[in-house]
Amino acid sequence: MGCDPSPATPSHTIRIPIKSGPPPSSTGTHSVSIPVTTPPPTIHSEHDPAAQTSSSGTGSRRTSTSSASSPPEIVGQPKSDHVHSSSFGSNSDIMTPDKGLTNPSGENNCFVNVVLQALLHLRPFASAFQSVTNHTHSATGCVFCALQSIFVDYNFSESGTVPPNLLRSALAELFKKESRFQLGQLDDASEAYEEMMHSLHVALASGEQQNQTFCSPPCLSHKLFGVQILQQVVCSACRATSDPYTYETFILYTPVASLINYSRDEPVLGRMIASTLTEVQHSCPQNSSCAGKGRIQVHLMNTPEIVAIGLVWGSGSPPLPEIQSVVSLVGQNTELSLHDVFSMPNDRPRNVYKLKGMICYYRGKHYVYFGYNTTLATWHVFDDSIVNEVGRNWPYVEAKCTAGYLQPFLLFYQRT
Repeated sequence: MGCDPSPATPSHTIRIPIKSGPPPSSTGTHSVSIPVTTPPPTIHSEHDPAAQTSSSGTGSRRTSTSSASSPPEIVGQPKSDHVHSSSFGSNSDIMTPDKGLTNPSGENNCFVNVVLQALLHLRPFASAFQSVTNHTHSATGCVFCALQSIFVDYNFSESGTVPPNLLRSALAELFKKESRFQLGQLDDASEAYEEMMHSLHVALASGEQQNQTFCSPPCLSHKLFGVQILQQVVCSACRATSDPYTYETFILYTPVASLINYSRDEPVLGRMIASTLTEVQHSCPQNSSCAGKGRIQVHLMNTPEIVAIGLVWGSGSPPLPEIQSVVSLVGQNTELSLHDVFSMPNDRPRNVYKLKGMICYYRGKHYVYFGYNTTLATWHVFDDSIVNEVGRNWPYVEAKCTAGYLQPFLLFYQRT
């Protein structure tokens, strides 16, 4: 495993609204076109896949899959002198090979690499992102431009590995004052994912909406990953209600301890998440003399393409049986219905979401990504520059996680 030991074990409070604030300073003096160019020199790490042999029993494999499906309608920027223009070629030309991402000793890129692999292999995002032609450029670390360049190299270069350096530099520049995501620093993968989504919102939302949590019509980030929630307390006795509270998040966080507790009686993940969202009881929201208890009702206001579930562990080094329980629980819930999580009208379509990717970490020191290749019907593990086929069924993933003490950390469910 390629990352250096770090005291920064991921530990979360359950964050609800996404961060909002002023966008990064941007400039717009010209438009540029980014053609497919000769790939930059590859930085080989100690995990160079060219020198690796398979350790999974099924071998290492590089594949190319088409991203020709029609992307969701995404709101971008109108062409003007204040935006950058890009060119990837048509969707029919876009290929998604299974390449590794470099992580030389001391760079600690793994927390960024796993997010990149998720975005590269979640087809709704890959197709939609590569269809966006314009964005508001940030002179202080442009995440959009960094992602754009990495996507080009990943899809079209002949190298077996791609460096994530441009994205690392962009994040380091954006968060220099907060001393977050700095070069050589191991950081939290879920926070990196959230900040990347927010940066894309700033790059693609129009006008004043760059400063807002919500944008309408939705930008790429919010249309694909944003979960819009309305929350209200309802009294069980007099049925009085509190004022509604709305927010949007890119990750639904849920405590692992609660999942394990609820799983004894209810093995369906969506219902367990619903229980964690509504388990806090309140007094009657309107009448202090009412003896009724207020229960939280959580309503879903949109239909995202991808739902990210964040698992909050109580320890960075849990015992192996706890890891096994959670991995097994995920395996029993490779399909997710949002009707199980939220209060929704009965006539609303019951969309099924299937597990397509999972970020895991090892004792807070290293991250890996498991992705499901629909074309080959196999799971692959992406460990920085090493890409290995794991197997066709979940027990292969479960065995890999158990053997490596890998804790499921962030689950990506894609709408079918």
